[in-house]
Amino acid sequence: MSKKHVQTETIVNEREMVAAIDMAAGLVGGKDALRQRPVLSIMQCTYSPLGQDGGSLEAGLAAAEAGLPVGYMTMASAGSNAPITLAGTLVVGNAEVISALALMQMHAPGCPVYYAAAQTMTDLRTGAYTGGGPEDYLFGAASNVLSDFYKVPLSMGAYATGAKEPDWQAGVDNAFSSFMAVLTMSDMLLGAACCMVRASCRMRNF
Repeated sequence: MSKKHVQTETIVNEREMVAAIDMAAGLVGGKDALRQRPVLSIMQCTYSPLGQDGGSLEAGLAAAEAGLPVGYMTMASAGSNAPITLAGTLVVGNAEVISALALMQMHAPGCPVYYAAAQTMTDLRTGAYTGGGPEDYLFGAASNVLSDFYKVPLSMGAYATGAKEPDWQAGVDNAFSSFMAVLTMSDMLLGAACCMVRASCRMRNF
């Protein structure tokens, strides 16, 4: 059994969230103890463009009520489910995230929340989510500015590549995507097959 903080990657409905809350509470000695020391934080995804998934919202509301940090991640992709411009994609993604976080606050005022973002460009040849191209670094830097404006921590997508195989491009993309997150002082990084939570203690203060 680990005492380390764990962050989920989307719990899709309220029933599963209640089970996750019960498990986390069991580890720390009850729901009151969990509220004081949230060993679990929740990351949900928005539904681009400008939408939310009902099950994800219901799950997030349950987590917020339990005092767990809840974040919503936009994965808006410029050129498909978001405008082709970087600025337009940022506007769409920001609206998605802030609308979800506002709903969490309306349901459980003062609940800990965070901003999550992994915007990218669409591969215009295939329509695929690229996830790791040069534009992603700019999206990450801009998302840090937005999250600082709202005074909520940021979980920034990093360790990503748009390369088609494990070659030099994959190495460069991974290096620069993580470097940008560190350079812009992101609170948390996610990637490398898992979430690297570096600021769970900070989130309790939001």
